[in-house]
Amino acid sequence: MIIVRLVVFTSLLISWSISSALTGNELLSYCESEDVSNEAACLSYIEGVIDTEATLSQIHSRLSHMCIPARGVTKGQVMRIVAKFLKDNPEGLHHAVSTDVLLSLSIVFPCEVTRDESNN
Repeated sequence: MIIVRLVVFTSLLISWSISSALTGNELLSYCESEDVSNEAACLSYIEGVIDTEATLSQIHSRLSHMCIPARGVTKGQVMRIVAKFLKDNPEGLHHAVSTDVLLSLSIVFPCEVTRDESNN
């Protein structure tokens, strides 16, 4: 009985997380909105992706996909980079957007690979 409950709970949890994933359409509408709360939602989501990537790269440096400069890059600039990528790539807007956020920022802010890293 405990196993059955665990399976049901896990299934519900997985279906909830899949259905609650933010899509590219939703993030783009938040980022382009004139409403301050929607803009804040856009920035918060992007910052969450950046923070997650930073945490993973601390665990293992090869997991680092983007290297945003510590100075000179504004939150508004980051938001515009992501929004431009989403507008330029509309074919996947109906999918979860976290990968697109990571991809857009890693294209603009790639990490430099040192000679030692490229040989490994």
